[in-house]
Amino acid sequence: MERKTFIGLSALSVLGLYLPLEECKPSLTPEQDTLSTPTMLSKLFSAARIRNLGKQYLNQHPAESSRNLLEKELREGISGNGDQISRDLSSKIRQDFQGGRTVLLEGWILSQTESRQCAYYDLSHPA
Repeated sequence: MERKTFIGLSALSVLGLYLPLEECKPSLTPEQDTLSTPTMLSKLFSAARIRNLGKQYLNQHPAESSRNLLEKELREGISGNGDQISRDLSSKIRQDFQGGRTVLLEGWILSQTESRQCAYYDLSHPA
């Protein structure tokens, strides 16, 4: 086998192994990415810690272990897209605290919305 042919086949083999793995990663729309990122918590915690909070929430609330269900719950009351989603989520978080809809995760008292965002993040951003 000629060197040129060997190098070409080697490159194709590597590409053949890489592409299927890329397709396994869920792709998120910008709106879904905003829904899945707890803004305040992402300033305090690493992505791994947010995933762990999400896992703990899902363990406490196994009925919400669906990405589609979490997205539906997070979108409830959200009226826009882009920056409006972030503003609406912040408003939902405040309303959760005012209404006593909180969850205890790893010693932190989080709003139900933040907790769901962590769970959605965990399901949407595999490690």
